[in-house]
Amino acid sequence: MGGWRSSSTRRAPSPSGFGPAAPESRRSTPAPVSAPRSPTAEFDGVEHVLERALVADVALVHAYRGDTDGNLVYRYTARNFNPVVATAGRVTVAEVEEMVELGAFEPDHVVTPSVYVQRLVLASEREKRIEQRTTRPRPVAAGV
Repeated sequence: MGGWRSSSTRRAPSPSGFGPAAPESRRSTPAPVSAPRSPTAEFDGVEHVLERALVADVALVHAYRGDTDGNLVYRYTARNFNPVVATAGRVTVAEVEEMVELGAFEPDHVVTPSVYVQRLVLASEREKRIEQRTTRPRPVAAGV
């Protein structure tokens, strides 16, 4: 019973890191390539395809706190993608909920350093429409 989990059907990822590796062909001659091949490099004995990174013109991020120099601190799930997005843009605009003076928080708390931030905007006061868990009130115990 081979099945899709058997070792005979598993394939290692391709050198590009996307999709399964091409199965070995029974043909003795390679198929013609219509497009020019991307440059490759060998790392730890494995050949990988090199591609240029995507760079955005403007990166917009939202931070919990930012100092006047542009160092940013995030809260909760904002730490997942905002730091990466801030480093990917030519110009990064950071909207901060709370603006503090330089040195107000510890250097090891900084998630995105100021070298990646070109513009700071103080967020206006607004109601945060985030789902909250609500439960019905518990009945009061008779003897308490």
